[in-house]
Amino acid sequence: MSGPHPAGGAGGVVQRPLAAALGYATRRWAVFPLHTIISARCSCRQADCPHPAKHPIARHGLHDATTDERIIRSWWDRWPWANVGVATGADSGLIVIDIDPRSGGDDSLAHLESLMGSLPATLIAHTGGGGLHLIYTHPGGQLRNTAGRLPGVADPLPGIDLRGDGGYIVAPPSRHRSGDSYSWVDAATPVGDAPGWLRPPGRRLGATLRTTRQPSVAGGSRYGRSALEAEAAGVRRAPVGERNNRLNRAAFCLGMLVAGGELDEALVEEELLGAATDAGLPEREARASIHSGLRAGAREPRRRPAGCQ
Repeated sequence: MSGPHPAGGAGGVVQRPLAAALGYATRRWAVFPLHTIISARCSCRQADCPHPAKHPIARHGLHDATTDERIIRSWWDRWPWANVGVATGADSGLIVIDIDPRSGGDDSLAHLESLMGSLPATLIAHTGGGGLHLIYTHPGGQLRNTAGRLPGVADPLPGIDLRGDGGYIVAPPSRHRSGDSYSWVDAATPVGDAPGWLRPPGRRLGATLRTTRQPSVAGGSRYGRSALEAEAAGVRRAPVGERNNRLNRAAFCLGMLVAGGELDEALVEEELLGAATDAGLPEREARASIHSGLRAGAREPRRRPAGCQ
């Protein structure tokens, strides 16, 4: 990918957040402001903040991400200390392989490369938590966020996540809760092409509701897909303290439609998990809520009203 070097460029020069955000925007990377660490606490001022220095400040969060210089300047004029979020996916033309050694990412990376060969060379960032962000060009199609696995790889990969469509990363020179900052390994390195095996997954009927009827249309009916879109949007908008309950209710409502043959269960799980992680819920907690809601909803099958497609 051509364009100026990322912020925190060659020679170890660390830019201020505004300069960094503007630099990313010139590369057509959509950015938005995130909370940071101030006096060892998240700037949101919540004593029990579950994602300190990683969640959005702007009202619509990720959905406000932009390359518009005027808007970017207005954000950092208001919050000059804000961390920098970069939207991943087609909007920025990026996907990111996120490696977290604290969750087994180093071992998973070794296993991944034993299966698929060495990962292509690319731009890499050190995360504030001791991990790595491997930045690649988006290969096309739709690649959603994943946790502990990668599309195109059958084996689980603890500590390796994908940030794709509907996701974002914290970018240099943002501050981490540890007190360390995000930084580029070598800001002059170009963004490489994604691995050839990294492709959108095919749909399959999930195992949780094996007795339910297959939807008549791939992925589900128009009615079912509309309901899924609305429920996922509701999960993303849910305020802190209500996100898990909102996710469980969404899974329950959609589980009824899965049981009624209006939706593919695997599609529901994927979309709700993406919405939950976008909202800031931990992946393990989100999966448990989704599975619980789907099981409960399966006991009350529901079909689309007469006349709806």
